[in-house]
Amino acid sequence: MTIIIDSQTKKVLLEQLESLNIHGGAVYPDLTHMSNYIRNKYSNADISVSISELVKEIQKEKPKETAKKKLTKTEKKKTPFESFDFKTLKGKDRETQINEFAEFHNLDTVGLNKLVDDILFTEKKPFRDEVAKAMLDNPSVLKEQAKIDFVTNQIITLAKIVGEKQEV
Repeated sequence: MTIIIDSQTKKVLLEQLESLNIHGGAVYPDLTHMSNYIRNKYSNADISVSISELVKEIQKEKPKETAKKKLTKTEKKKTPFESFDFKTLKGKDRETQINEFAEFHNLDTVGLNKLVDDILFTEKKPFRDEVAKAMLDNPSVLKEQAKIDFVTNQIITLAKIVGEKQEV
């Protein structure tokens, strides 16, 4: 029996397995497999250093500041997504909180309820594909990674607020 997995699904599956600490470095914990895992994990890091630019900058007035600036990791772009005002949820029941949040972010209320319950129960960050399934505009997990990550963090904040009210 042969199972064919497309490249996009493979990336999502590998990401999910890694979040469960299942990867080549953990399954085979010898030096070779661990070093391969670390090299592959960080090979896509956004570190850009131009030697010629660095030499030109060093020859100028402020060599220490330039060296620090050039060797730092490039910053990720800030997300242009609108953040939900969680202060508006104060004093409201869970259903109203979920509905208002779902309407703001264009999410399925049933899916959002499940995500919030899972976060409260497991105390773990949900997988990107689970968040993408709850989104009504249905973005691609790989193409809309920034949006999904942003909404995921917003859902985690919502779960904390909902969880605080349940504990009282």
